[in-house]
Amino acid sequence: MQGCMSTSIAATREEISALRNRLEDDRRIRHNREACEALATIANGHPASRATRRTIDGIRDGLEVEMAKARRTAAELELRERQFALCLQSIFDLKSMLAEDSVGDMGNFDLGAEGEHGEED
Repeated sequence: MQGCMSTSIAATREEISALRNRLEDDRRIRHNREACEALATIANGHPASRATRRTIDGIRDGLEVEMAKARRTAAELELRERQFALCLQSIFDLKSMLAEDSVGDMGNFDLGAEGEHGEED
């Protein structure tokens, strides 16, 4: 009877040990499941990655369009600056020519008046 009781106690201890291990495994599984559910809740709070990628691609496309416009505008501005500088240079040259002509005409007018009268006489 003693041997039967020892065997029964040993079997019960093994069963208790197995149940403790199973309880630990179940607790670990439950903890992991709760953690996964918490992460899923957080992930579901954000938009889908496809939608985010589409939005980012749309923004990039818009940015490329705007950058191209900026480059065209900068090139046009550079052209206008060169045209303006050329215009100012032309005005300066014309003023210089007019100043030279008026000084030359004044001198020629005096000389020309005497020369004309001298030739006619």
